[in-house]
Amino acid sequence: MIINNYLIKKKLTPIKPQEHTVLQVRTFGSLDTVAFNQMYVNGVLIEPNLTHVDENGFREYFNSYDNYFPYNVLKEDYMGDNVFVKIPKCYIKYVLNESGEIIGYDISNEMGEGYVKHPGTYGKEFIGFGKYQGSYYLDLIPNKTYMKSISGVDVQFGKTRADYREKAAANGAGYHSLGVFEWQLLQLLMTHYFGTTNSDNYFPDISGGEQPTGAMDGIKTGYRLSDGKNVFFGIENIIKNGYHWLDGININNRVNYVNYDYTTWEDDTTSNYINVGTSPSTSDYIKAFGLGNNNIMFPTIIGGTDKTYFADNYYQSTGWRVLYSGSSWSSLGSRGLFYWYASFASSGSGSVGGARLCFSPT
Repeated sequence: MIINNYLIKKKLTPIKPQEHTVLQVRTFGSLDTVAFNQMYVNGVLIEPNLTHVDENGFREYFNSYDNYFPYNVLKEDYMGDNVFVKIPKCYIKYVLNESGEIIGYDISNEMGEGYVKHPGTYGKEFIGFGKYQGSYYLDLIPNKTYMKSISGVDVQFGKTRADYREKAAANGAGYHSLGVFEWQLLQLLMTHYFGTTNSDNYFPDISGGEQPTGAMDGIKTGYRLSDGKNVFFGIENIIKNGYHWLDGININNRVNYVNYDYTTWEDDTTSNYINVGTSPSTSDYIKAFGLGNNNIMFPTIIGGTDKTYFADNYYQSTGWRVLYSGSSWSSLGSRGLFYWYASFASSGSGSVGGARLCFSPT
């Protein structure tokens, strides 16, 4: 009280103490895809309460978690003409079984025993995750093409991963194409929020054509009932409207190499990259993910189905390969948030493959 009176006299606003929040998931990748999710705020249990409202052709989701970290700070922000959703720095602690597969995790806004910084924000205070799928803009004066994250334009599909990388970096320092690090952070947040590893359970497969950006403007979290176009805290069409190339990872004969420094990303090389582990030699549905160096998940066990474990497929080929994930508008149940497609060479473009612009403060 004395402190508050002093602050009032000085016309200062008392600073609200930061809430210590822990997002907890157990049974990650269970047989029925159900992830046991809960949250602790200053040690008090917050039970999940996921509800929805169907209105004006959209299903919009709400959860008891909406008012707590990190969901309450996932906000849109403009950087020039690009729109991002800021994902704050967070800390993670994985739970592994005796075989080294991930069966749970805790995400917190504070460093605790056993926690490490999740690499999805590159150790910065936040990562700017492109609100919209990447589009291309040609500036005629310098004759230069940029990748953009803006509303009301066509998504740029059909380019190589290297081309998206170049067009993202053209925006300036800190800009880069979507990496495996940011993608996996989003996977973990969505699993916690919805309580399942099967993305079809909340963004169902509905056949629908390619859509330009901005289809979900005005909706926080939900999907359009007619065609499944979706949004998660402002991030539009993570799945169901074109695959996403994931950068920062190179794969050679199923050995996964990652590079934390987006300024030195390059295809078909291990220079500046770290070996995080080897994935199976046969393609099938993913049953388990292991944990490699730099806290990157990669498929280690296959043998699931489109309705069990991670409910998404794993594809591989020998030689140098690049990675993409997500799903397209062609609506295939074997492909979703945990889809791992490592069959394209770096020269491949993929007619339904795109990318997304990200930003990290320098």
